[in-house]
Amino acid sequence: MSSKSLPALHLTVETSWPLRCWTNLVHAIAALAILITKLPFLIQGLFLFAIGLSLLSCTRQQRLRSPLELILEPEGDIRLSYPDGTCLTGRLLDSSVSTTLVVILQMRVNRKTTSLLIDRYATDPESFRRLRVTMTCLPRPHRSTILPF
Repeated sequence: MSSKSLPALHLTVETSWPLRCWTNLVHAIAALAILITKLPFLIQGLFLFAIGLSLLSCTRQQRLRSPLELILEPEGDIRLSYPDGTCLTGRLLDSSVSTTLVVILQMRVNRKTTSLLIDRYATDPESFRRLRVTMTCLPRPHRSTILPF
């Protein structure tokens, strides 16, 4: 199948519940690790404050950046539209990964590389399947046969 025959892929990406649970679990384990160490209370308090700020920052970023509108063109151009009105337009890189559980989109935006993690719970199953199929059918640049990576 030629990539030229594929239509542009439009999908809405929400924050997934497993990602929220994983974020909360990692922060809870970090807080528990600080609490069971034999550090002075002041240092423990500072670490717990930093962990709390990190959790607040992650939660705020997930809330502000969701839902995300993603448009993937057959040529590999990608456009991200956030609810706050921010739009990013870039080029999909060859280092993007597509598995049955997660898609990691690596893209070049204004000479910087940025990544977007989309798990299968972030969108409906049919849209996630179409994203995986589109990732498979996109043309890839020629890789060297000498280098294994």
